[in-house]
Amino acid sequence: MVGLLRRDDTWPTPTSALDATTRLVAASLRGDDRIGRSGPMEFAVLV
Repeated sequence: MVGLLRRDDTWPTPTSALDATTRLVAASLRGDDRIGRSGPMEFAVLV
């Protein structure tokens, strides 16, 4: 489980931040691993 923490009060998290996080996590996965969103600012990885 990966969660994003914000340093400011701005809501919602910008789409660009979610896209960058998704790309970073996805690039780190192996071929059979799966990534999914488990909340508004949380990602889950099935290994």
